Formats: sequence, structure tokens, C-alpha cells
Amino acid sequence: MATQANLNLTQQLYVAYYGRPADKEGLNYWADRIEAEGVGNVVSAFGNSSEFQEQYGDLENDALVENLYQQLFSRSADASGLEYYTGVLTRGEKSLAEIALTISNAAVGSDKTVLNTKIDAADYYTENVAQGNYNLQLAKQVLARIDASDTNGDLAAARDTIDTSINQASSDANLKALEAAQEKLTEAQTALTEKAAELGVNDANSNGSYVEDANTALANAQGALASARASGKSDAQLQKDVDTAKNTVNSDAAARATLNARNTAEAKLEADIAANGKTEVLADKLSDDLALYLNNNTNSDLDGLKTAVDGYLAEPQTVTEAQLLDAAKVAEAAIFTGTGTDKVSSLESGAAGDSIESLVTKLDERDDLAAALETAQTDLAAATGGQDLIDAEDALEARNDLKEAITEAEANLQAITQVENARDEAQTAVTDAQDALGFTINEVDGTTDDGSSGAVLFQYDADAAVKGDTDAIVSFGEDDLLNLLSENNYSLGKVTDIKDEDGNVTGNFLDGNNNAFEVFFQQNGANAEVLVETTAFGSTNGNTAVIELTGLNSEGLSFNNGVISYVDIA
Repeated sequence: MATQANLNLTQQLYVAYYGRPADKEGLNYWADRIEAEGVGNVVSAFGNSSEFQEQYGDLENDALVENLYQQLFSRSADASGLEYYTGVLTRGEKSLAEIALTISNAAVGSDKTVLNTKIDAADYYTENVAQGNYNLQLAKQVLARIDASDTNGDLAAARDTIDTSINQASSDANLKALEAAQEKLTEAQTALTEKAAELGVNDANSNGSYVEDANTALANAQGALASARASGKSDAQLQKDVDTAKNTVNSDAAARATLNARNTAEAKLEADIAANGKTEVLADKLSDDLALYLNNNTNSDLDGLKTAVDGYLAEPQTVTEAQLLDAAKVAEAAIFTGTGTDKVSSLESGAAGDSIESLVTKLDERDDLAAALETAQTDLAAATGGQDLIDAEDALEARNDLKEAITEAEANLQAITQVENARDEAQTAVTDAQDALGFTINEVDGTTDDGSSGAVLFQYDADAAVKGDTDAIVSFGEDDLLNLLSENNYSLGKVTDIKDEDGNVTGNFLDGNNNAFEVFFQQNGANAEVLVETTAFGSTNGNTAVIELTGLNSEGLSFNNGVISYVDIA
């Protein structure tokens, strides 16, 4: 484990070479390496790192020294210091990799005070900011604002800024939790609506609860059964009537034969339903296939079938099952010509057409089975005791239908209650997340919005933004957040400085990425501007919408997971 001295030295290297605090992982890693390898190797690694080289590697010696003075001491290099360190580099007494540590180690007086204050602020940042919330832009700004005029005040301000950023990070997390909860609520509400449609229950009261209607359906089913039992025979008596009538039929050989024929026909129809599905299921699939097929083709052979399917599935039903099966038989005869291997369809080949052919054939075959059962039932009715058996069976079936209705209503109530409870739990989670967030939510909608009334979460619909759109927010402060709502994963685009040969910044340009949606921060007079790309483009070329933050310094803006926050760095 690294000593405190090596931890302190590592923090100094971060400040000297990168102008920022160390992240916790980096601090421990480099301090351990100093412990194991010595200072020289680690200094070389810092000085030759891509971060240091990108910032200083292309500068002339005098520009390099000038920039390091600003980074270390927040002042311009004095003439003697500039001449000395430029000479050290020119003569090769120190390398580029060594010079930042050399200058920082030589600091005295107010320079040493400023540097130590920056290191103290860096320590506070490293210690208090979670690894996942490290904000490079803000981390550099915290140190850059410290100068010799009031180091104690600057350190206090730096700590306040860090504390604010920590609170904002917590708000960011709470916001993401709210968004996740809202997404789950939407999913739960969709599931509830779909389940209600599937079960045929209605929204029976103002709070969107379907349970009341499901309870009513169950009560009605229970009442119907109770009424039938009270006004008629008991279940046992109905079963006894069936058994008695069946004995009468079986006592006569001819009647018994018609009963066996009826039972055989009934079994064949039931086997067909078990193998191919109920008629309503086949009709529902046929309806979808007809819609898809007729959207791309015309075929008059399907007109009558479509009318029958629509009527059978309508609420209330206008076409009976028998009429639907008859329509399928007619359609089957119209669609197909020939028999066996010579059978040809008039439908175009494809998934929808092939499915229609298969379904029509199944329904036609079911029509034959239903007709055979109807004939067998008629023969049974004419046999000795046959009609009494049919009447007794119908009465028992009606009673069983009432009991099945109760079972179905109970299952529906349980199912809708379960889904509705999940919806209510999701709604509670959203409410809790809103309370935890603690923000007033304000939609950015093209008017000038005001952030002066407490903590405000501004919601900006980035997906609806149009090139050239401009929105404005006044009084956007440290307690406010600006959230970009988008299906795209926005990132912070790079603003590249344009420098002259002396390293002085003369302007900047937006350095975009062709493969990403980005936002950019820039200063326009007294106002900060957030440029939001409306299309992913390598160079923005005006393909942005603008959110103007009145009176703010763009250097105080930060971007994290789609959320923009502000820290006053004045």
C-alpha cells in the first residue's frame, strides 16, 4: 500500500501535468507505481502520456512554460522564470516529461501557496467525488479559478463547487431513477390495457381500475348460477335426468345405434378442435391474414369470406359460427379448382395467401364435421328416448356453462387484479422517484423559461428539435438541471481551441463526430449556449438547435448522461 507521501506526490503530478485532480483509482494506481518503481519512471509516464502531449506536445518552449505557469500558479510567467526554464529545455537539461514537476518543485512564496491550495482542492475533489461521477471539465475548472488574490476564499469556493457537483450528481441519479420508473409505469399501463382487452373487462371508474368491472362480472355469474338452482333442478338432479334418459335410449337397439353415431360424430368434431384450435381462434388468424393479403392483392373470391369473418368477430356478433363455416366452404370451392395433385389456388403465393388457403380448408372440413354431427343429432332426436336425452343434456350443459362462467370470471378477476396491482406499484414508484428528485418539472417548449423559482428540472425534447430552433432559459442556476429527452444517446462534443504560434487561443470550432449525437457548449456574448445536434454529423454546419442560458459562463456547464448542470465559476 502506498505511503501518504507518495499519494501526495501523485496528486501534485496530476495538478502539474494535467491541471486537474486525480480520480481515486488513478491516485492509488500511480502512488503504488511510485512505491514500486520510483519517481523517475512515473514522471516519465506522466510527461509522455497522451493527455499531456495533446495539451503541450506541439508548443514551442516559451509557450509551454507560459502555459504551465498558468496551470500551476494561475499567472503569466515572469521574464526571468520564462528565460530560465526555456533555456533549461533548449539546452536539454530537462526533458518535456520532466519540466512540469521541475517548475512545481521550485515554487516559492505566493506561487507555492497557490499550488498547495490547488493540491488541497484536488484532494477534496478526489476524496469526495465518486469514481463514476468524475467530471473532467468541472475538475479542471475547480483548480483553474484558484489564484494568489485570495487562496483561502478560493479553496472555500472550490469546496462549495465540489459539494454542489456532488448534489447535482445525486440529482442526476434521481432523475435517471425517475425516468426508469416512468418507463416501467408505461409498460405496466400497456400491459393492463392489453390484459383488460383480452379479458373483456372495462375501465369502470375514474382511477383507471378494471377490478370493479371484473368483480361485477363474477357477481353476475354467481348470481345467474344461484338463480338457476333456485328456480330449477339441482346439479345432481340434472345429471340424474341425463343418466335416466340415456338408459332409455340404450334399452332400444336402434336408438342405441343413433346415440353411438352421435357420440362418434361429436368426438370427431372435438378432436378437430383440439388439433386445430377453436373456431374463434382460427377466425381471428384468418382476419389478420385477409387484411394483409387484400392490402396487396384483389380477389373477389374472398369478399364473402371477409364479410363473414368480420361479422363473426364483431361485438355484438352478427354472423353465427355455422354461417362462418358455410362461408368458408363457399370460399374453398371458389379459391380452389381441381382435386388431389391437380388442385390449384387462385391466391397469390406468399405467407398470407398460403395461410388463408390452410385456414379455409380447415374451416371447410370443420363445416363437414359440424354437418355430420347435426345429422346424427337429428337422427338421435327421432329415436326412442332420444329427444328426452338431448333435452336433459342441454339442460345439464347450460348448468355447466354457468359454473364455467364463474370459473372464468374468477380467473379474470385474479389476472386483472395482478396486472393492475403491478400498475399501481409502478405508479407508486414514480411518485416516490418524483419526491426523491425534489424538482419542479418544466417543459422547454419554445417560450422563454424561468428557473428562478426553486429547483427546476427543465425537460428538452431533443428528438423533436429542428435545425435552427432557439429556446431560452433565464435564471438557470446551480440548483437547476436541463435534461435532454431522446431515444439517442447524446454525448458532449469536443470544442477545439484555435491557437496562434505563441499558444494563445484565438477562437474555436465544433469538432463533431459523424457517428454520434452530440451537444456543444459555447459562449455568445454574455450568454452560454447549448447547441443540440438534430442529426449526427462530423461538422455541425448549423445542424443544431440552440438553448440559450441567459447570463451564464459556458465554462461552468457540465454534461453527464444527458443532463446539463451549472456551477458558477465567476
